[in-house]
Amino acid sequence: MKPKLFLDKKRRIYCARFKELQEPGKRSPQYDLCTEDHMLNKRTKRGPVARSDEEKANLSFDLYQEVLEKKKLQQARAKAEPKTEAEKKTVSMAIDLYRQRVLYNEELGKSNNTKKSFETHFAFWESEFGKLPLDKLTPKKIMESWEKLFEPCYGGSHKGSKSKLSKRSNATLNRYLASLRAALGQAKKKLWIQTNPASTDFVEPEPEPKHRETPLTLEQKEALLKECKGDLHDAVSLSMLTSAREMEVWHMKWAWVHFDQTDKLPNGWITFPKHVTKNSKARDVPLGKVARNILLERHLNKRNKWVFPSSRKEGSPNNFRKAFENARANAVWTNEDGEKVKGLVDFHYHDLRHTAGSFLAIAGVHPKAQQKIMGHSDIAMTLKYAHFAKEDLANAMLLLENELCMTIPECENNANNITPTLN
Repeated sequence: MKPKLFLDKKRRIYCARFKELQEPGKRSPQYDLCTEDHMLNKRTKRGPVARSDEEKANLSFDLYQEVLEKKKLQQARAKAEPKTEAEKKTVSMAIDLYRQRVLYNEELGKSNNTKKSFETHFAFWESEFGKLPLDKLTPKKIMESWEKLFEPCYGGSHKGSKSKLSKRSNATLNRYLASLRAALGQAKKKLWIQTNPASTDFVEPEPEPKHRETPLTLEQKEALLKECKGDLHDAVSLSMLTSAREMEVWHMKWAWVHFDQTDKLPNGWITFPKHVTKNSKARDVPLGKVARNILLERHLNKRNKWVFPSSRKEGSPNNFRKAFENARANAVWTNEDGEKVKGLVDFHYHDLRHTAGSFLAIAGVHPKAQQKIMGHSDIAMTLKYAHFAKEDLANAMLLLENELCMTIPECENNANNITPTLN
């Protein structure tokens, strides 16, 4: 076959494409053959002499065959050499490894929401470079793909509208990156790769706001309940009295409520099944007297299987989002400066759970008991809900001194009347 050469005018070099070396789905590779001067002129003792057309054709054929044989030999050697795991494994394989070892590992008990989030993230990464060998995945490639997520999209923000363009929050962007980092972390543990290209050492996450917890004060609680009417009043009350999450209350079924009275549970209990809890583990929450009374009164007017049935859509649970937002915006309370304030700024329905956690801690409930009530897998999460006031800590230290029967005799008489002066 007569090779087809072309001149790279910038470099003044003759090149050729080698169809014999073409890989499936790719263009024929291009390699250099010789300089323009070498193709046009041959060297003699009397100096450069122009080549004839026949000589150029022969030279082209010889150079083409020489490069072809050299490249074929390189390919044969590459196939013969054992490949590393990073060369053999792809990004999709690393993601599948994470699915197998972590995401769908029943012992770890990942929630359905967590699985759904990870699968959304994985679908994006696999569309970007799922078939790419791990040794070809670089922090630069990850950054280039990740930056595509910064563009506005439909339903981009948390609970965003599917019909309006909105940007993903920094927290959402970081979750995409964290999912890939987790998958590649499993590949590293399996010794497929030596370093994780999605590590924070290479790809820095976007800044996120600090952990926000906004529990209600007693006055704010009364102001909010005053604005909650009908079913919303009961739903908000139960959320604070049980520390249950938003959808656990809104989608509560009568089958979950147990009015049976036992020695250990004199007011009954609610069983939240694993398909509605965040950690996919069933949770029993004891009822207090007030919570029991709310449910008993509602049971007298029971319409269907839902504790809070929709008044608009028969057979469906209620959605209190709009009603709660109105109540939150209209609640009037007094701030620290004694001024009347309308509206609970930066307060969301989930903060009712923070409120329950805070008051459980202030009431002196043991963290382990609070952990079971709130359904936390990790005790560290429970401790984050402990909003101790300074006086609570001070009282705790006084109780400690009393329990230890320890005093300072020489200071007993006047210690409380002296204010030290700092120089």
